[in-house]
Amino acid sequence: MKQQSQSDMLLSSKVAKGGFWLLILRMSDNAIGLLKLFILARLLAPNDFGMLGIAFLIIATLDTFSQTGLDTALIQMKDDIKEYLNTVWSISIIRGFVLYGILFISAPYVAVFFKSPESTIIIRVVGITIFLRSFTNIGIIYFQKELEFNKHFICRFSSTIINFIVSIIAVFMLKSVWALVFGQLADCITGVIASYLLHQYRPHFNLNLEKVKKLFGFGKWVLSSSILI
Repeated sequence: MKQQSQSDMLLSSKVAKGGFWLLILRMSDNAIGLLKLFILARLLAPNDFGMLGIAFLIIATLDTFSQTGLDTALIQMKDDIKEYLNTVWSISIIRGFVLYGILFISAPYVAVFFKSPESTIIIRVVGITIFLRSFTNIGIIYFQKELEFNKHFICRFSSTIINFIVSIIAVFMLKSVWALVFGQLADCITGVIASYLLHQYRPHFNLNLEKVKKLFGFGKWVLSSSILI
């Protein structure tokens, strides 16, 4: 009984610390985002933000309707998840490749729909982040599973800072929408690199269909809920 009480206290402490780091992350993201927006808004035209907004819209749409739910499945599994990591990472890469292919092909049509033909190249370049992010080290799933949100904070905050620095430098040099694009690319690349620096796991491509079937049995419910929400 005493051991259970100590275990509950330890879990409560982890949850509290995790909540603290998530709060700090949200506050810092918002603060840096507002500062970046304030600076960029003085140097860029509204049309520049509009083009990037179109790119974000199609990326978010594709991402939402293709969620596998496998990350959530790993987080909630009580068994050892190590044997599933490479399979989930492999599926992530395949998904990223397919999504970018769809985005690349559909970019001109999306641009025409929004009456912004110059958005085609922006959509295609920003869309590369979909594929790049799929290479993120799957090992960082342990940060959420074990409530180590301080490490999650480091990974995300480093990306935000690099995004800010690159965007500000680029906007003074280019004074165009490409400052925003380069900021997003830098954000993505930094996040991927940080994931390997912060966790020692090294994934490799290995698609185990038996494990895929087991994971999708749970993940399909996450997919359904993400579409409905």
